Amino acid sequence: MAFKNNVVAVANWDPNIFNLEAFNDRHNTDENTFGVTEDIIALSCVAKRLGTHVSITGETPRLAKSITAEDRQQAQTIRTFFNGKLTVAQLRGENISEFRKDLIKLLNTPMDENGKYVYSEKFTGMIYKLPYFYEYDRSLIDDVFGSEYHEILKPIRADKDNRSTVSLTFLRKMDAKKKRLPHTEYWFADQYDNRVVVHVDKANPLDTLFERYAESKTVRLQGYFVRSRKDTLNFYKVKYWNPVF
Repeated sequence: MAFKNNVVAVANWDPNIFNLEAFNDRHNTDENTFGVTEDIIALSCVAKRLGTHVSITGETPRLAKSITAEDRQQAQTIRTFFNGKLTVAQLRGENISEFRKDLIKLLNTPMDENGKYVYSEKFTGMIYKLPYFYEYDRSLIDDVFGSEYHEILKPIRADKDNRSTVSLTFLRKMDAKKKRLPHTEYWFADQYDNRVVVHVDKANPLDTLFERYAESKTVRLQGYFVRSRKDTLNFYKVKYWNPVF
């Protein structure tokens, strides 16, 4: 299935676009911080490329020596991508979660007078995961939705018990990259080109069986189809589902 790619990108960022001072009140001087002289996102890209869990804060010199031009380009791509998404959220008047406030600070922290970028240690998990978050979001856009904007094209009708039975075409299996409640996502499209996701707990012994069923290309599921949204992508989540043979 071929998709046309729509990308939100802003080449030159206004330093006042996110009003960073509005987010600084929560980060007082009692927090533990660390400073680096390299682009922290580039260091994160190196850690991901090395393929092992390394301490970005504890092994900064080694990671810095391993930075390539491709790592720096990837870091800029990631920064532009998430700044673009956050800008759209602001323009849409959406509430900015605490996580996203931290992400805004992380992406836009300026170098201080000592030539360092200083971050709260609470950001370390986000820093390490950011390339993985980008990979997930990019795949969601390119491989599942085909665009950064997707609406519910025709609502899925429910029966008198608010359940629906829908024929679905398998699109992609994805790892949600979440520590809490880790699960696999199975993405589908219905006959009206709506997107539908089914979550299967990674600890569920039936995960492999469902994967085989999903990859049979066309499946029928019965369950509660709940409208959901991730940024500008609208879709359905299926709850309390069961296959219909």
